[in-house]
Amino acid sequence: MRWFITYDYRQKVSSLRKRRAAVFVIGGLFAIALVVFGGLWIYQNAHKPLISKDITSQVNYTLYVPPPRGANKFLLDKTTIEYDKTERKVAMTARSADNKITFTVQPQPDAFTDVPGFYAKLLNTLNPYKELSTSIGTVTLTRPQELNGGQTAVVNPNGTLIFAHPDKDISDQDWQEFFNNLKVIK
Repeated sequence: MRWFITYDYRQKVSSLRKRRAAVFVIGGLFAIALVVFGGLWIYQNAHKPLISKDITSQVNYTLYVPPPRGANKFLLDKTTIEYDKTERKVAMTARSADNKITFTVQPQPDAFTDVPGFYAKLLNTLNPYKELSTSIGTVTLTRPQELNGGQTAVVNPNGTLIFAHPDKDISDQDWQEFFNNLKVIK
């Protein structure tokens, strides 16, 4: 009588198929969970206000803000948004790969409407050198002595006074893109 060692391959193949099926099911559930939680995170961040209600509730003028994301060169750094209650001024920073713009938005002073030509006189004290046409109005590029001749852009749309000062000079085209892409928050 011969003794043969027999091995049932069918049983092993069936066991492998069950393990593979379990791995695919678990992997699929993990992928679905990842997509659901990722979608919820994106939805929440997309619908989060750019400026907190604490700030917007105190502001009674049109508030312009750089975009936080997109194809623009300069994007809002949300961590830099500050509100100065005494001056009623919102300050923030927009960043690019190699530069940043400090950006302030405030209500125009009463003197702009009470004193004819006051805004033009203000611009003349800031050493203007160029005007650019943008979607929110005429932006005047200046080089104020107070900033050691550093480039500064000034615009006065809809009762709001905006100053923007880059760390290093930027081109006219970049200024136009920056102001053309500002978002109105309030």
